[in-house]
Amino acid sequence: MKRIKRFLCAFLTYTLFCIVYGGLMKQTPVWKGDCAIHGSEDVAALAGFREVTGDLQIGGSGAQGLEMYTTFETLAGLETLRRVGGNVRISYNGALAGLRGLEGLCSVGGYIMISNNPALAGLNGLENLTGTGGSVYINHNHALKTLHGLDSLVQVDGNLSIYNNDALTDLHGLESLTEVEGFLTISNNDKLVDLKPLAHLTSVGASVTICKNNALKNLKGLEDLTRVFGSIIISGNASLAGLEGLNNIRTIDGNLDIDNNDALTDLDALSFLRNVGGSLSIEYNDALCLLKGLEGLTRLGKELHVHYNGAVTNLCGLYSVTPRGRQVNLYHNDALSMDTAYALETQLRRNGFAGEVAIYNNNGSGFVACETLADLSPLSSSSADKL
Repeated sequence: MKRIKRFLCAFLTYTLFCIVYGGLMKQTPVWKGDCAIHGSEDVAALAGFREVTGDLQIGGSGAQGLEMYTTFETLAGLETLRRVGGNVRISYNGALAGLRGLEGLCSVGGYIMISNNPALAGLNGLENLTGTGGSVYINHNHALKTLHGLDSLVQVDGNLSIYNNDALTDLHGLESLTEVEGFLTISNNDKLVDLKPLAHLTSVGASVTICKNNALKNLKGLEDLTRVFGSIIISGNASLAGLEGLNNIRTIDGNLDIDNNDALTDLDALSFLRNVGGSLSIEYNDALCLLKGLEGLTRLGKELHVHYNGAVTNLCGLYSVTPRGRQVNLYHNDALSMDTAYALETQLRRNGFAGEVAIYNNNGSGFVACETLADLSPLSSSSADKL
């Protein structure tokens, strides 16, 4: 009897909810086509609508040199909006400090762009958004300190690009994100100190680019990535001392580029890396001494480039690799001796590499022997010059 009563109670509650919710949905109209909000009067015009079938533009225009910013301060009144069938652009709003009013938005059929909003400090108001049908772009919001508001975002069907947000210190708000189907780009965020909120990200369908984040010290937060279906580009991060966070990467289908990271001292976090489908480029990393961490890398689909690394003395980490491309370049590494570079060439030849090798202007002294080559003499300069 108690079970029957509980069932009837639940059934009646659900039925009542359907009647009320259905009635509300019938009462809230649909805006057919695109909708543009340039001022508070446009916010009032959209108030009460549950859906925009086309694009929703909130903001001014951004022709270079002719930027026109809006002056309204709030999106209050749009709480009934549940769905946008096309793209959402929130751009060039001079006074908009938050996104309160969009709490009901749970579905966007296209991309979301949040850009050039100088007063925007947070993204609170997007808490019910779980996914998008396109990309997410967050850029040039110079007061934005956090991504709180995207806390329910689980999947991005396109690219996720976060760049040129001068005040952004962390990525809190992305803790629920598990998948990016396109490119992941995090660049030019001068105060960003870590990537830890990305700890549940397991899949990136294209390339990962971490570039010119001057306060970033490591890559912790990317530990759940084991394969990247594009390239990994780590470039121009002035404070990056290590690659911790890439510890579980085994396969990179594209290139691995590590360049212009002035504080980078080691590659130890890449110890699980086995396959790079494209080229490997290590260049302009002034503090990098060793290539330790790459010992497990055996398959390199294209070329190998190691140059302009002022402190590199040891190439032992590359002794297991077999480049499949036509070229290996080892030059302008000021602390690396020519004999150490020739020794690597000897090993690559033994591994099966048959392409061209360019070795020059490595100005270090002495020969650094590696365990697998301790008993081998490096190729002479004259023999190498013939290649």
